[in-house]
Amino acid sequence: MADHARRPLAVNRLRFPASALKDLCEEQRSSLLLLGLIVNETNWLYKLLVKAVQGLPEVPAAHPDDPEEEARWALTLALTTTLVGKVHEGWKSIHKPRLRATLARLPLSDDLKALKKQVGRRLSGKLFSDIRNKMAFHYDEEMFDLSNLMDYLDDRDTHIYATPQGYRGDLLSPLSTLAVANFLVGLAGPRASSEPGATVEPLVAYRQALDEVIEVAGLFCQFACDVYAAHIAGHVPGLMVRTLSIPDAPESGDERVFFFVHPPENLES
Repeated sequence: MADHARRPLAVNRLRFPASALKDLCEEQRSSLLLLGLIVNETNWLYKLLVKAVQGLPEVPAAHPDDPEEEARWALTLALTTTLVGKVHEGWKSIHKPRLRATLARLPLSDDLKALKKQVGRRLSGKLFSDIRNKMAFHYDEEMFDLSNLMDYLDDRDTHIYATPQGYRGDLLSPLSTLAVANFLVGLAGPRASSEPGATVEPLVAYRQALDEVIEVAGLFCQFACDVYAAHIAGHVPGLMVRTLSIPDAPESGDERVFFFVHPPENLES
């Protein structure tokens, strides 16, 4: 990755009196806190997933021989399933009685109403619900298989990694990562390639499900942030805005995340 100078990034801090928060009715205060948590969790996971995907090759190697590449692939799929679960639960929470009643009284713009319909339409399919219920928050034993990948497996795939020091979790099972990819391949279904009568290999096909998760989660994050801002503006008086500057904010793909690292000095033995 080419070196480049970091650029400043403006961040607006919206501050309001503590008394304004205390004066909210229980429903409004609860809705504000829950919606903010949904925004925090989904935005963080979305940013981490986008960063993880940036660290992967465009087309995964069929039999990678790099422990860190396989670790990044495992991280990408773990973030994918966790983000799906949080988006799924966040969307359900937005439709629960208390939060739904609060949001129904907000003067949402036509664009925001249209975005809400778009998010609802994209989340109505099986992709998010199946990942959430069978691979993210609930492990469905029947889903842990390699049926879509059996024809592609050989001796180069049947291994695990472990450091000799055994530092608190320095063990990685790429086979289990393949099980998650196998699940996503099954959800993506057959996908035609550019060659007549041919299909895309599974390790490419799984990106269809991954790309959809990133796209839909991005729409959800945008909707949740806009609704949260509308909630603040509509229910919290005395709002004061101050622009802060982070002088050397990194680009999203600047720094890699590593799995196999030396432990902190106080944990080395």
